[in-house]
Amino acid sequence: MRAAAAAFFVIFLISSALFAANPSVKTTKKVVIYLLSQSLACYENDQVVYTTNICSGKNWHSTNHTKYKKQYWIIRVHGPKSRCVVKGKYNVSAPWKMELSESPTAAKGKLIRIHEFYDVPKVASSRGCLRVPLGKGKPINLWAKPDLPILVEVRLEKAPEPTKSSRR
Repeated sequence: MRAAAAAFFVIFLISSALFAANPSVKTTKKVVIYLLSQSLACYENDQVVYTTNICSGKNWHSTNHTKYKKQYWIIRVHGPKSRCVVKGKYNVSAPWKMELSESPTAAKGKLIRIHEFYDVPKVASSRGCLRVPLGKGKPINLWAKPDLPILVEVRLEKAPEPTKSSRR
């Protein structure tokens, strides 16, 4: 039993090292955030599988978009009872939270979060997180969970018009 556990651990370490050495590993899933239309689209094999409106942070607004990277990675997902600590003092509910990092293998740089929220206006007004309407975070979270890390692109453009097959 110990030999099998040791062999599994060695294989895990080797595969982790190979992925860390080549972070450009192709994934079939990606998320695109369209800042001008305040929307999010999930793609699998270049086909839209899920779309929703979002509310991005005030600093993500087009006048300040240079402060943020053009791509992130979903590295962790949390369940319906997850929480966020805001500025070290507020412990707020953030159901179905997903954490985005600048690196696909570790929490590096500024962490951004996508989570459900009761108020999702059509303008950038959150304090840094990306809000999705209540009930919309769970399907995205469950879609993303088995295949982490997933590329997230941030685009300063409007989302393309959905086709009949991609509307949900």
